Amino acid sequence: MGRIDFNVDAADMRDILRMFDSVQNVPEKATAAITEGAEIILSAAKDLSPVREGNMKRDLKIGRRKKTQDKHAVEVGVFWPDSPYAHLVEGGHGGPKPASAHPFLEVAAEMKEREVIDAVMEALKRAIG
Repeated sequence: MGRIDFNVDAADMRDILRMFDSVQNVPEKATAAITEGAEIILSAAKDLSPVREGNMKRDLKIGRRKKTQDKHAVEVGVFWPDSPYAHLVEGGHGGPKPASAHPFLEVAAEMKEREVIDAVMEALKRAIG
């Protein structure tokens, strides 16, 4: 409930990620490259995050679900049980005291999509050598 999922679709990275799968001992470098891109979104999300007490902003982080099928996946967001209301701020809610949406994470990802793709591609190129 307290997690906000948002994916940046970067189809042009898939071929490079497949190359990493065929080279010994480098999948962790692919994850590191993607994490480098996630840092860009994290920074922007923190800048855009509405602040009342600062808990939600403090709890924004990069993480990874244990059950993910994609070994290169990372997520930017607030994870349960940290700030369990973050998704209600992002998307709004209907009651009992309705509140309008104050999107910050999705906006950050959309604003920085090209920068993230470029950073990840550059990091992957460096890792391949």
